[in-house]
This record gives sequence, structure tokens and C-alpha cells, in this order.
Amino acid sequence: LVLRDPDSLLLFSESTPGTGSTVVLSRVDLQGKSLWRTDTGIDHFTVEQLLPGERSSIVVGTRPRQPDRVPEPILAIVDSASGALVVHSLWR
Repeated sequence: LVLRDPDSLLLFSESTPGTGSTVVLSRVDLQGKSLWRTDTGIDHFTVEQLLPGERSSIVVGTRPRQPDRVPEPILAIVDSASGALVVHSLWR
């Protein structure tokens, strides 16, 4: 996704290769310099929705599995200007 002010790109990637990695959003300028990088805390294999936007992007999925626990479904909102992260649990 191309963003403005400053001109840059929004990238979706994984924190590390393989099992247990999480979804990372990064904003880089057109020369490739990182402006910010935010780890959503969502297991990259469980992503249900990626909703990129000019002002913010939303990622829906679950946290990585932990022994003897049910993975928590969450909604992560990342601000496109600052990379600030807000996470909401989807458990009621």
C-alpha cells in the first residue's frame, strides 16, 4: 500500500521465519529506510483478515499458541502515521 506524507510503503511481513512468528507491519520510505515497525502479536498462520488503510490498518487473528491454553482471538489496529498499536480481545 502506498502512503503519503511522507511518500512511503506499508509492508506486511512475519517477525521470524517458521512456526510461532507473528505478523509485522512496517512503513518504509521510497529509499527503503524504515520509518517504523510494529509487531501485532498475531500468529501469522491464524490471520483471518488484513484490512490495510491510509490512516490505519487492521489485522484479525489469534495470539500464538501456548501449552494448555486456547489462543486468544484479537483485533490489532496499527496507526499508519506513527505505528502505534491498539489491541482488542475478541473474547466476550
